Amino acid sequence: MTTEYRPATYSNILEDMLVSEAQPGQGGHLEGSPGQVFSAVWRLTNSCYSFVVAEMANVLGIDGARPILKRAIWNLGRYVGTKTRRGFEDQGVALTVENFMRDGLGGLEDIQEMQGNFVWTRHYVSYDEFYCPTWDQYSRLCPRELAILTCEDIHIAMAKAFNPDIDQWFSALLPKGEGKCGFKWEMSFEAAERAEQRAKRYRAWAEEAGVELETPPPQRSSDPATVYRNLVGMWVYKYYFPLDELLRTFSDDEVESLTRRAMRKWGTWRGQMMREEHERRGWPLNVENLIKYSDDPAARDAWVAENVALSVTEHTKDITKSALSDELDAIGVGKFGVPLFEEALPAQAKAYNTAIEVAIPKLMEKGDSISRYVYTMTS
Repeated sequence: MTTEYRPATYSNILEDMLVSEAQPGQGGHLEGSPGQVFSAVWRLTNSCYSFVVAEMANVLGIDGARPILKRAIWNLGRYVGTKTRRGFEDQGVALTVENFMRDGLGGLEDIQEMQGNFVWTRHYVSYDEFYCPTWDQYSRLCPRELAILTCEDIHIAMAKAFNPDIDQWFSALLPKGEGKCGFKWEMSFEAAERAEQRAKRYRAWAEEAGVELETPPPQRSSDPATVYRNLVGMWVYKYYFPLDELLRTFSDDEVESLTRRAMRKWGTWRGQMMREEHERRGWPLNVENLIKYSDDPAARDAWVAENVALSVTEHTKDITKSALSDELDAIGVGKFGVPLFEEALPAQAKAYNTAIEVAIPKLMEKGDSISRYVYTMTS
């Protein structure tokens, strides 16, 4: 084991930011360190996903939701694994287990904090995970049977899409109540050697042809905005792929209705967590504290706010650049990205204080050039 584990809860994230004297950034939100931004965005990613999955189970039952979610998770894993593979191939990086784990998953060995029995070679990686920021959310919000399915399937789907020679399995799983996740990734020595040779030949060809190889994007970064951008993609994928699979069976209206309910519940949960923590600290439940201590941290140039005004009773801002909106657009979420804002944000504000209302007269997800948010305290 390495460092003391801090569960990815709003209370812990806020406390860590206040201890480190994080300052309000653009739009009023606290500007966190890379580790704080990771915890905050990963909390949003997996709680958002959990509410979508829980609503699927509410409508379809566990047995009805299971096959749809299984297909969605395999498609998600294949998408991420394929995207990673193509990036590595363009960079002349060998498709080995070592490289997949070190860089392909955002430096997973650095992100996950509590590990044991760690083994690391070119063709084999194995370790035990006793605490997990993903399980922090799944354990409270996601039906256990569907959390198990997600954890079991997403890793092998990513690994196989990255390199079919890689096998992945679990010796234990937290959602099964086994006290840890035992991760194992393996490829044969011969397969690792073939991957190294292919990458070596590609680099030699590129040098001879005068082709400049792409520079790998930073994964383990000291820049909070880079961390934010690296993580927000997975937030969008885990939101999008279950909805995409639902659309293959149900009508647009049915899926949109389910999505809006899920996002209202997600926003309400976020607002309640903030309300409870602020009441515990004796803070007034006003607009300024809702925005200044938001559970979605500022991330420097990962999103840009202009025309910002913030007071006890009012808040306005224009978002002119957003990593989240960029990812929603890139993967083609379309109108199903709208509930992330139109439903979740007003519900969060209302759960925090029923006197706070939210209007969104402009939204990039609707084709506007900016997103404009207006918070007003009515009493």
